[in-house]
Amino acid sequence: MNSTWNVRSAMMAVMALVTMAGSAVAQADDGKVPPPPWQVHVSDYLIVGVVWNEATLRKALPPGIKAVAGMTGGIAVYKSDGGYGISPYDSAYGYVDIEGFDTAQGTKGRWILQGMYGPDEKVAAAIRGAYGWSVRAGAVTFTETARGRRGVASIGGRDVLDVELNLSALPCSPVGGINHYVAGTAAKPVVNQIPFTGQWCGGEPVKARSEHLRRHA
Repeated sequence: MNSTWNVRSAMMAVMALVTMAGSAVAQADDGKVPPPPWQVHVSDYLIVGVVWNEATLRKALPPGIKAVAGMTGGIAVYKSDGGYGISPYDSAYGYVDIEGFDTAQGTKGRWILQGMYGPDEKVAAAIRGAYGWSVRAGAVTFTETARGRRGVASIGGRDVLDVELNLSALPCSPVGGINHYVAGTAAKPVVNQIPFTGQWCGGEPVKARSEHLRRHA
């Protein structure tokens, strides 16, 4: 396990999550990803909660952006099979909860630390250009296990993130709300408001291994 974070005891999986970022736009004729707003739907997520190392966050966060006291955050691995503008695509990223950008329902703002979008470079380039996030092109593979699911993210053919959950026997619950993904600087923040709806399914960790994505930057 990477020393920069510890897996929290409570792990969750989100299946068939529907996420929307703005209204629908058509795919560009030249094959490039058009600028946002984008619409994303029929997505499949594995999300684990983590507690980040404080010293690492000091280096990763820009001045004025403050992590929550508990250094909480998460790692998301997902595939989006449908939408307009950017889908289909793969993604995996780590984020930290930050102060000062709460949503109306009280959810903390999120700061993307590093991640990957792809598998085409044009998808990663579109995300970097639109949001300024530190992401590279990569791919995600999901496999079914005896009791749950496993998600592996790779960059350049090398696995950088491996997460496996055993799903709870309890029924999944419908969820909906909004997440604030913050970019820019403390002086000029950009808050990307991402509404979502879907099904939230509980799970327990089996495996969570990470190789520092910055090594591949």
